[in-house]
Amino acid sequence: MSLIPQYQFTTVTAAPSNGLVDSLATGTAATQVPVDGVVVADTTDVVRLLLVFGVVVLLVIGALGVLASWIVAGRVLRPLSTLNEAARGAAEGKFDQRVALDAADDEFRELGDTFDFMLDSLERSFDANERFAANASHELRTPLTTVKVLIDGALARPQSTATTALLTKLASANDRTVGIVDALLDLSDVTAAPLTRSPHDVRSLVARAVAEVSPIAVAREVNIIADVPTVAVWADVVLLERAVANLVRNGVQHNETGGTVWITVADEQGTVRIRIENTGAVVDAATASSLAEPFYRVAGRIATGGAGVPDSHGLGLALVSRIVDAHGGRFEIRPRTRGGLVVDMTMPGPTR
Repeated sequence: MSLIPQYQFTTVTAAPSNGLVDSLATGTAATQVPVDGVVVADTTDVVRLLLVFGVVVLLVIGALGVLASWIVAGRVLRPLSTLNEAARGAAEGKFDQRVALDAADDEFRELGDTFDFMLDSLERSFDANERFAANASHELRTPLTTVKVLIDGALARPQSTATTALLTKLASANDRTVGIVDALLDLSDVTAAPLTRSPHDVRSLVARAVAEVSPIAVAREVNIIADVPTVAVWADVVLLERAVANLVRNGVQHNETGGTVWITVADEQGTVRIRIENTGAVVDAATASSLAEPFYRVAGRIATGGAGVPDSHGLGLALVSRIVDAHGGRFEIRPRTRGGLVVDMTMPGPTR
């Protein structure tokens, strides 16, 4: 019998103690474990921590995504915005602008080049038309002046009654033709030379226009009421005076006997609105919007003279519209409810 004690050895591998792992494995509470400054006590804290981190990361990614989308969308849509502005300008008759897209050689660049080519073609076409009108007017002025001299010379000599009546009609027709030629030259001259702008008082311009048209107003028994404060505009004084005179004359000449013309001026935040309102025949909106077209004819618009009233050549409102456009203003014609027209000419003020 042996006296040596008997021992049984069992090899055991000790696992490192981790309260978080123990708690997850057993579902029991564990010792609080700090994780980057956040105390995690149980599984609820772990879920809450993951939820907070997930929301924060989602918000950051969302913000970065919105910012990136905004930048990318801006770069993609900027050519479209440029094309839209150019199209709006072309619709207003501004053919001297160009898109000139500084972009990659893609569909937008091709569209921009095509649009510039269209603007080049339109500008050349309109310039050619204006040059033709100017050249034709110059060529017509000389023979018309010659005809006038011959008619005046014939009228100065004794003639039969029939011959005198014929010569008088020819002189009237020739004078009307000369007036049309001069009006065409005025239309072409508006944009032929750069504008000489300076501040001018509207009150003095209206006063001169009213004084000039007073004989016609007296002959037509038309009353002119002017309410014009001292307001300055930034414009070419020669063209502006012609525009105001044409509007006042148009209001008197295309009025009814015993009618009224109202002239008002208002300062509207950097712009000056000159309004000429007159009584007269009822005109529909479609006709009123077309009155600024050259030689547009409507019943009662083109006067034939008489009672001290000069003939109308149908280019007065077209000339005013061209002058306003050259100054970057707005020109609007609309009918009055009880007959007549309301014409608004909005011009830039001196602070513009």
